[in-house]
Amino acid sequence: MSEHADHALAAIHESEAALTAISCSTENELRVPCYCEENVWRLAYRRIYGRRETGERLYVVFVSNEERCCPMFSQLAQDDPDEPCFWDYHVLLIGSSSSAVEANGADKCPVWDVDSRLPYPTPVSVYLTTVFREECFREEYRTRLAPRFRVIRAEHYLQYFFSDRKHMIDPEKGEWRATPPDYECIGVTSGKQSNLDDYIDMTSAGGGDEEASMGIVYSLDEFRGRFCS
Repeated sequence: MSEHADHALAAIHESEAALTAISCSTENELRVPCYCEENVWRLAYRRIYGRRETGERLYVVFVSNEERCCPMFSQLAQDDPDEPCFWDYHVLLIGSSSSAVEANGADKCPVWDVDSRLPYPTPVSVYLTTVFREECFREEYRTRLAPRFRVIRAEHYLQYFFSDRKHMIDPEKGEWRATPPDYECIGVTSGKQSNLDDYIDMTSAGGGDEEASMGIVYSLDEFRGRFCS
């Protein structure tokens, strides 16, 4: 590892986001409503550097579409789990290992979503069927509402993601749309603002590879084929 990479990793370990991720007594305590991109950053850090299971490979998954209007069920933000929450984007963590997928299928690919009402974690096949209901993706709605998934290796997300949280400030009122986390912004240094929008953008396939810094974009069917077969 280069000196620059060592320095970057040390900065991650010393950040308030990382330290509080480890100090929380449970993973559900990591949740700050409306800051899913940071919740998952801290969750990934905790699982990688705090209690990672042998052979577990973790991926951060951004869910959105070109309209930035994605209906998702069983969300804590919606009082009725049978009514969809229309997110402009959402972020979750998924675990996978080549041996688990080959031998046991989706039941060995857990989804961690601290904003969901589903059991924690939930098998990816159950998550996809329950959260993305078919009635929302009939032919007349498919073009506008069908989700797309940007999949990034969790280690790369920890290294490359940064956000100044300005997207959560109402430009007219100058007020927070939702109370921000009480730890400092993730990855923001002099000259950096935010690259969150790059992750949400589903019109770009990133590097065309899950190993690329921005990952790869899948359709729902492609995502199901990648993690459920």
